[in-house]
Amino acid sequence: HADSERNGAAMRAVPIGLVQDLDELIEYAKINASLTHNNPRGIASSVAIALMSHFAFYSNPLHQDKEFVKLIIVPKVKKIDYVTSDYMNLVLSMEKFDPILLFGAEHVAKGVPCDGMRTVGAVTYLLTNLVNPKKILQTSIKLGGDVDSVASISLGIGLTHSDVGCLPRFLYDDLTNHEYGRDYILSLGRLLERQFPF
Repeated sequence: HADSERNGAAMRAVPIGLVQDLDELIEYAKINASLTHNNPRGIASSVAIALMSHFAFYSNPLHQDKEFVKLIIVPKVKKIDYVTSDYMNLVLSMEKFDPILLFGAEHVAKGVPCDGMRTVGAVTYLLTNLVNPKKILQTSIKLGGDVDSVASISLGIGLTHSDVGCLPRFLYDDLTNHEYGRDYILSLGRLLERQFPF
């Protein structure tokens, strides 16, 4: 559905963060969302993830400064959807884990729903509270719900300043290697490295 509020646009937004110019990045993130999630929350989720990815790649890991996320990323998201930006602020202000806030009351027993805004909230929570990629992965799993989306987005951003070797080896060794499997993903990674040198 072109107006879905699910998290597909957010899942595709991590590599958009490599775009250096913020105005271009935001435009690309909007285009990304408009294809399948053309509504304020879908677009805001794409922009939020692209911005988190950008600042994690070009600046420093997000866990080092929650205020940075509040002062720089959230206002840009607010220009698109104030509900998502207000939600991000609530997540950033959480003093202790609050599943009702993070998942929504109707999803407390199920974990993170397949919802763009809630996925952004879970990723924000993980990246601003955890440093170690293995812990990010473990906590993503513990959150439950749409684990694959939350874990892949969080690790896609969280590994920008870490070596993938810090994760269990079986995650690499056992990765399916069909036409679009491990070798394909590694080749895409090499292309991105050449285009966007660290």
